[in-house]
Amino acid sequence: MPNGQDETSSSQTTASGAHRNITVTGDFVRTVLISGDGNQVILPHNDGLAFRLLDEAFRQQQVGRAPADFYNGTRANWANIARGHDARRRQFKNIFDFITAENPPQRAAVITGLSGEGKTTLLMRLAWEASQAGFPVLWRHYGTVEQPYERPFEQAQRVLLFLDELPYVDELPRLLADLSESGLPFVLLGTARTHEWHNSPLRSQTARLVAWQEFPLERLGEDEARGVLERLEQAGMLGALAERPPHARLDFFLDRLEADGQLLPALLTARKGRGFDAILEDVFERLEQHFGRQGVHFLLRGYAAIALVHRFGFWLSRPLLAHILNLSEAELTPRLLNPLRGELTEISEVEARRLYTRHPWIAERALGLLCGTRLPEQEYLYDDFYRALGAFLAAHPQDETRKLLSKLPLAFKYRGEFASARHLFRHAVEADPKDAVSLQAWALLEKEQGNLAEARELFRRASEADPQHAPTLQAWALLEKEQGNLADARVLFRRASQADPKDAVSLQAWALLEKELGNVEAARDLFRQAIQADPNHVPTLQSWAVMEQEYGNIADARQLLERAVMVDPCAPIWYRWALLEKEQGNLA
Repeated sequence: MPNGQDETSSSQTTASGAHRNITVTGDFVRTVLISGDGNQVILPHNDGLAFRLLDEAFRQQQVGRAPADFYNGTRANWANIARGHDARRRQFKNIFDFITAENPPQRAAVITGLSGEGKTTLLMRLAWEASQAGFPVLWRHYGTVEQPYERPFEQAQRVLLFLDELPYVDELPRLLADLSESGLPFVLLGTARTHEWHNSPLRSQTARLVAWQEFPLERLGEDEARGVLERLEQAGMLGALAERPPHARLDFFLDRLEADGQLLPALLTARKGRGFDAILEDVFERLEQHFGRQGVHFLLRGYAAIALVHRFGFWLSRPLLAHILNLSEAELTPRLLNPLRGELTEISEVEARRLYTRHPWIAERALGLLCGTRLPEQEYLYDDFYRALGAFLAAHPQDETRKLLSKLPLAFKYRGEFASARHLFRHAVEADPKDAVSLQAWALLEKEQGNLAEARELFRRASEADPQHAPTLQAWALLEKEQGNLADARVLFRRASQADPKDAVSLQAWALLEKELGNVEAARDLFRQAIQADPNHVPTLQSWAVMEQEYGNIADARQLLERAVMVDPCAPIWYRWALLEKEQGNLA
């Protein structure tokens, strides 16, 4: 995502710097953002990261499209949003004010809550109305951009980027770094399940790039519930509530739920007049009556294979699922997808042959009911899943489903279920003993749990599996440094820098070690190498500046902080610079 200049753009910046021309252009492989004062950022469409421009043409297309059966557990589509099927949430105004405010010019926020709480639908509503208000709005989606686009936005305040499921957007640090570096004003808004965001490494990795604000989506309140009921009544979809007076509908909807107040199960349980588990059991019994015990076992095994990953918001590829079920890809639709269509166990397919269950929350509850009754226990389901994944990757080593080796155990780790995470890491490593990413992630888990001997052994195995994987060597070096094994740490830092001479993170960490040992010239040389590897690596610039300040080289420290601010004008760096000037008596 390089940063460049567009000499043909004329500056439209006001005295406050809040408004400027912004042009959004895109094709099948990239999106380009150009501001009127000459800044530019390019967002390539790769690794599942593509952007769709929500302009007037897009909105008009959605008005004429068929809406999803939104109030029956299906994710809302844009036609639902166009028709206003969603109920307004209490947090809407606060979040909309945040994304449309003028300052600061670069910021980010995340909507958090339980699975099934309506985070994605709220994100879509915010994107839609911001687009209607004239903002340049980019929505992250899977697949490719169908049509090239170009749209200049006169006097736009900033670009708005909306990304669902933030904890699993691996590209997030790079995206924020490039946007920050470009100087382009932007707001990034995403969603995440609360526990996954609070435990996600992306949260800490991006904290230096942008100040995050969190908007928790709380349990459904009375005003929100009334809005939902009104829409159900307008659509003739009240179900079991139709015979009740309005106050009784509200009471049932809020007080007799068996779904912890979450929006999605609330809709289904209220309409059915029954608890959600009972509704799911009806589905399983109906499938069994129609397809027989043996036939339904095959269907539920296929459903469970996808539910095992979609419970965390991940997807399963069509080729991998066919491999798991020992079918050809052509057989999947008639033998699995079609028979499950129209039920809560429905499987949907989106761009690039990615398969999902109807909803992560439903997948979680369905697995809880299926495991140990109609299917093996969850632990054994994952065992079978990883065996199939390992065999598949042996034949297709570059397939992007490789990420599931580490993502699934990490999802359990983020939930605090460390025994399950460890169990899955073990199977991931058995599936592919050469996958350094899984070994390193497992090592970090053991380190955090205080199992240092296990962590060292896993770091060793990871470094043998891929001797050029610098992040493993750097993480191992930090462990040894924290334990006081400084000689070992230095050796590992050296190995990391040799494995990847462009890895500024390893060089900076090594420099800090040498600084703590009093080897100032060695530290200075390593800081210099890190900046040569990545001239915009703000942590190196800042930590180098702190060292120079400590040794009285004020001019050098000031120059380094000035460079850091030019790359990332965030509050912590300004604060560090202010402290330096205060100590020098420059109070004005």
